[in-house]
Amino acid sequence: MEGTFCFDNILYSMMNIFQIITLENWSEMMYIVRQSEQSNVYDSFFILCVVIGAFFVLNLMIAVQFTYLGEAFDEESRK
Repeated sequence: MEGTFCFDNILYSMMNIFQIITLENWSEMMYIVRQSEQSNVYDSFFILCVVIGAFFVLNLMIAVQFTYLGEAFDEESRK
């Protein structure tokens, strides 16, 4: 379904939200939803997904992985 954004199915919804969080073409998806719904109300959903998902959750995951990776390298260097 290239070029089509569908929130009718839970799997497509999760894929679309993942696409929004990774900031991959999310603005085009927002404009398509805005045009199809004839309303700007859904813009807040997309902006909240970007702010909370991309700028907070993904950075938190990267920080945790960086911490554990640093501990693994320190442990390896002590051996």
